[in-house]
Formats: sequence, C-alpha cells, structure tokens
Amino acid sequence: MKKLVAVLLTIALLLSCGVTAVSAADSSADYQRKLSAALIEKLNDPDADQIDVCIFLKNAIHSDAEVEQIISERYTWTTQQEHLMCWRKVVSKIIGAYVQQFIDDNADLLDEVLWHSDAVEMIEATVSKENVYRLAELDTVSNMDLYIEAIPEPDIEPEPTIEEKIVDAANELYHPSSPFPAEDIVMEFSYQFKDSSAYAVRFIVKYVDYICIELAEPVGDWLLYSGYYPEPYIFADNKLYTFKEAYEGGILSEVQLEELCEVTRAQHSEFCLTRYIKGDADGDGDVSVIDATVIQRVEANIAVTGTFYKPLADVDGDSEVSVIDATLIQRKEAGLYTIK
Repeated sequence: MKKLVAVLLTIALLLSCGVTAVSAADSSADYQRKLSAALIEKLNDPDADQIDVCIFLKNAIHSDAEVEQIISERYTWTTQQEHLMCWRKVVSKIIGAYVQQFIDDNADLLDEVLWHSDAVEMIEATVSKENVYRLAELDTVSNMDLYIEAIPEPDIEPEPTIEEKIVDAANELYHPSSPFPAEDIVMEFSYQFKDSSAYAVRFIVKYVDYICIELAEPVGDWLLYSGYYPEPYIFADNKLYTFKEAYEGGILSEVQLEELCEVTRAQHSEFCLTRYIKGDADGDGDVSVIDATVIQRVEANIAVTGTFYKPLADVDGDSEVSVIDATLIQRKEAGLYTIK
C-alpha cells in the first residue's frame, strides 16, 4: 500500500508541474545538486531504464490558515474531511505545495496518505531517467537519492532467561521424575560472576514444599549465611552446586566469594557472605566492643541493626551464644584474651 501511495504521489508531482524534460547530459543545472552521488552514478548507467528513488520533500508552502481555507472551500463535513482536519497541521508542514494542490482534488488519495504519513516526507517510487530530472526541478523537492531495498534483519534467538538456563538442573535436583517448566521457577536472587559463565542463584519452585532452616556454613575463609529460605546455589557447567561443593570442587574461588560478598551486601540480599572471623558477630570484618554489645542485645532480646552471625558470635565454641562470649570479646579488646 505504501508503494502505491508513493507512486501516486510521484504522479502528483509530475502532473502538477509543467516542467519541460531536461536531458540527463545537462550536468551543470542547479537541480543536479539535489541528486546524490549514488543516484547520479545510476543515471549514468546506460543499462538503467527505470530507477528506484527516494524523493525528500521540503516544508509545505501553504500556511496552516491557507490549508484550512482550502479545506473549508472544497469539502463538506464528512468522516473523511474530519480526518483531514485532525491532521491538517502535519499535512501543512510536510507536504509540498504541488503535492498539496493535487491531493486536495483527490480525496481518496489524501485518505491513503494520512494513513501512511511517513510517506509524505520521503516518497519511494520507480521512475524513468527523464522523470528523475523532472522531479529534481520541483521546488518542493529538497533532494533525491537512490533507493536500496533494506536488508532484513536476521532472526536472532533471544538470550534464554536465567530460569530457562537452570530449569534442567533444578529438575534434576528437585523433580527428576516429574519435570516442571521454567515458568514455575521464582528467582529470588541471581548474579553472574565477572568474566565467568557461572551464576550464584537463589530460587524457589512453585508447588514444591521446602524445609526452611537457617543456614550458616563455613566456605573456605568465609561464612555463608542464609535466612529461613532455600539455600543459594552456584550454577556452572549446567549443574547446581551448593557453595561448599562448588568451593571444594574448584568451581568457586576466593576472588568470586569476595565479589559476591560485596554484591549481596549492596543489594541487601536474603543471603550473604562474610569473612569467617571468630568474634565478628556483626560481620563487619573486625572484632570490637561493638560485637560484644550486639551479643548482649541479642541475649536480652533487643533488636539489632544489620545481620547477626551466630557462628561467629560463638567465641568459646560451645555452640551457644551468651554473655560469656561477649565477655571474651571485651577481654580480647583489653589484651587479656586471644580468640582462636
């Protein structure tokens, strides 16, 4: 349809201008400047007869008031004319005077143009060599170029989502006999490590019952802490590994653990990593009287700000956290005790 409109508009330009044909050999004419180098090269091709061109139009010569007057004089108030009135400002700005005059007398064509408004700024048409020069002479034409059919974009498969990437591994972990789709995976956290194809993920699967326990597990020199949700995993080589499995198997490095520590803290993730330092109850990487205060507040059932790492607060290693641990931290700060 757009091609048809383009051809009709080209005819409009030709019919509305009584310009004498100009020889292709006359290369010194001013209007030659409107032609692109590619179009001139095509015009000089002796085998070329009909040429595909792009015709770019100048702003309309008619003012808004003049266009409105033309409309009121020539049309009755119908649905089609109502459509024209709504678009008159667009039409008046981008349709040249010659084209405007023609379509005012051809309402059906005008209706098509309005539905293809991009065709008014640039007309695509197939014309003879002689008519290329006729069109270039028109004042309403700003410049012309050779039209080249656009090469269609190749179909590129979209990148699979992280849920789609891990679904097979998740099924192997949870439901090997009754696979579930990727849509049933609700991702709580995902992070792809720098310069690696591995991910840290934390997710739940719809309709799967979990035993939600608090996870506090040493991983190398780090403590992995997870609240009352399913534990996080490392996804690598199309498999899901626990952090400990990944670390001990050489899949997860100390550098990646440090990287993930910063990410989880910045995002306030439901799981986090901290250096495994005995006495560092708040996980800030240092043992101080602040940690003793944190332990005392926990023992008194007073809320604390931030995360409380119970395994790190257990200074004496009796699997309990009490004021004794707070006292040992205070003694350590006074130089009277060494935390092992």
